[in-house]
Amino acid sequence: VKKPRVKPLYIDPLYQDPMEEEAVAVEEPVPEVEEPRMPTLTVTALERLATGGEKLERHVAPGEVDFVTYMMKKHGTDYKAMSKDKRNIWQHTPMQIKRKVNAFLSSKQCRQAVDLCRETISAHTSMES
Repeated sequence: VKKPRVKPLYIDPLYQDPMEEEAVAVEEPVPEVEEPRMPTLTVTALERLATGGEKLERHVAPGEVDFVTYMMKKHGTDYKAMSKDKRNIWQHTPMQIKRKVNAFLSSKQCRQAVDLCRETISAHTSMES
């Protein structure tokens, strides 16, 4: 013979009686579907950059250009000697200097300096003739 289950006098609203077989229906939120929007100009430009359409060049600071050109004139490609030079007041390592030199050589400032040198040399040779 089963005894009838007696409910307590105080009922906690958060308490769920395990003996009750009421199925608690939990409603899951329905995800909202957004309508596709046209991309803005900024989004389009960023997507073009991400696909490799345009590559931003690194700007080399004027002081860094002076430092790198001085080091290259004095030491060539001897990065260890460059790191020990007295003008290396920032105490850059040979690898840091090598990265700076490569960044300068691939920069717009280097190409402009080379073009200026070519123009100066061609003007000088034409004056001698």
